[in-house]
Amino acid sequence: MHTVRDSGEDAEVIERAGQQERHDRLVERVLVVGSERAAVEAACREVRRFSSEYGYPLEVWRADGLDAALSLLDRYIDVIVLVYPGLPHAAPAPLVRELRRRYGGRMVMINDDPELDSCGWGRHYQVDVHLEDTARLVETLARLLLQPRKRGSTALVLAGGGILGGFNEAGSLKALRDFGITDFDMYIGISAGSVIGSLAANGATPEELLEHKALGLTQFYFPNLAEAAHKVLAFLPAAVRRGAEYLRLEHRDGLFLLSSLFTTSAILSNRRIAERLADIFAYKGGTNSFRELRERGKRLFVMAVDMDAATTRVFGADDDLDVPISQAVAASCALPLAYAPVRIDGRDYLDGAVARTAGVDVAVEQGADLIVVVNPLVPYTGGDAGYIKSLGVLGVAEQTYRILLQQRLRQTIEFYRYTRPDIAILLIEPDTDDPTMFHNPLNAAEGLIELAAMHGYRSTRRTIEARFDFMKRAFYHHGRPITREVADEEFDVVVDRDVSLDMLGRVLRRSRSGMSLRVFE
Repeated sequence: MHTVRDSGEDAEVIERAGQQERHDRLVERVLVVGSERAAVEAACREVRRFSSEYGYPLEVWRADGLDAALSLLDRYIDVIVLVYPGLPHAAPAPLVRELRRRYGGRMVMINDDPELDSCGWGRHYQVDVHLEDTARLVETLARLLLQPRKRGSTALVLAGGGILGGFNEAGSLKALRDFGITDFDMYIGISAGSVIGSLAANGATPEELLEHKALGLTQFYFPNLAEAAHKVLAFLPAAVRRGAEYLRLEHRDGLFLLSSLFTTSAILSNRRIAERLADIFAYKGGTNSFRELRERGKRLFVMAVDMDAATTRVFGADDDLDVPISQAVAASCALPLAYAPVRIDGRDYLDGAVARTAGVDVAVEQGADLIVVVNPLVPYTGGDAGYIKSLGVLGVAEQTYRILLQQRLRQTIEFYRYTRPDIAILLIEPDTDDPTMFHNPLNAAEGLIELAAMHGYRSTRRTIEARFDFMKRAFYHHGRPITREVADEEFDVVVDRDVSLDMLGRVLRRSRSGMSLRVFE
């Protein structure tokens, strides 16, 4: 027995009822909540009787109030039994509302208010079943626990973050793989996340993603020569046209006129990125088609922003399957000023992160109820006061951009946690007090790439370890059992911050079979 304390109230694991845990099934948990001790004990006895009669192992938890009950929700509770006899049904209504905001699972209310239907099924007053007493609790638990669960959908949502962010996400995928999390029903990517997501959806392993030399990073620095050449050839006609337009304007802006004549839309072109991805898909036996990928059982969604309409396009949606994946990814990676907009179907598209930090909303709309979000771009908070300002205009701009992206993402996740408590969302981010990731995200220096990958690996390890019990149960109910076996083999290396970069690299590239991989060569 152990006790969890929250706001002065006790919540106790009172027993493990029934037989020993079966190897093919986790012991499920029933939480009994009530303030009247005798009534709660009576309900617990019925839970024990159900476990004994049906040979169904259970953990029975007890909480005597709202705070204690809320403190246990991160333990993945399978059924909540609310015991409030002798009260009008409106009396526990505030407790039920608050629980329902945080808990999307099955709830039973034991309350003898005559206004309620005895053994009424269907979600009324925010609970699934109403009982007037404990007499039918065993039968109710049988119906709730013994019927097969509909397996939900899982989603991996990968935010943007430039080259360093992409390798941070590859490190995160390596950590997920070490815990046995190797597959998702859908992959959703924005910017750099769309590169990693498209490769993972096509079957690339994290170890393969980490072979940065083989991925051809020089393709990310191809100059925007085509647009520059077009500007030169079209200069005279453009100057005449723009000049006439300028003279007709009442309020003139000479800076915009000069910019339209003498500058391109960006410094670099990501056309080579699209070509390289298409080659990799073909080499790996993958596909460059959203439609064919669906036929293979995987759904991929890539987001980019229509620059002229100021709207987000979700490539890979049911009505948008015809654009090649590599072209959609190139559009999603068109970071303003750095990469030229990508033209698709006569429209110009920019980096998807301009409008959204990540595609959590797309995952929800597509029916995912277990969502893992990896966001590699976070503000740096580890410096002294004035540190960011001392970095100059680029440091201030970078910090501002990161704050905006992180706050927008967290607000989205909080919105769904309160409006869709049936959805489990795990957010993985680097530590904000570690300067490793606070660099120009387009920097492809080998040392920084190795550090970014290990940063992603470590932060993911810590996040999963902190919520391992919940994640184990959540993935189990989605048909994907997870384990610590492989992850624990690397524990000493991962937690030691003084370990050599070479050793960290070997850990990251070690496959589950123990082999170091070289790919795409």
